Amino acid sequence: MTEPCEHTGLANIITQVGLLVFTGTALLLVGRRETWYRWAYPLALLGEVFWFSMAYIDLQHQWGVFLLNVVATVGWAQGFWFHWIKRKDLTSASAQGTVHRKLEAVDP
Repeated sequence: MTEPCEHTGLANIITQVGLLVFTGTALLLVGRRETWYRWAYPLALLGEVFWFSMAYIDLQHQWGVFLLNVVATVGWAQGFWFHWIKRKDLTSASAQGTVHRKLEAVDP
């Protein structure tokens, strides 16, 4: 029989609410339209704090969850990079000029 997890009481309630609020909301938002889906990435990254906390406390039994958190954090961080930081580069004037030049080359 396995030992019970030490993550009980108030800490457990905070972790469960954090998982539900941040990760749950992020999962609902990621499939939404342009104006809302971008918010999924920072919310999910905040939720990863709770996932890591939960997995680390019982690392002996939840090492797979911990490793999956690493992968999920990389994925959410990539989304955050492309939809919050790199996004500014994609809408610059030079990028628009490049598109216009390509269109002129195809249809003079």
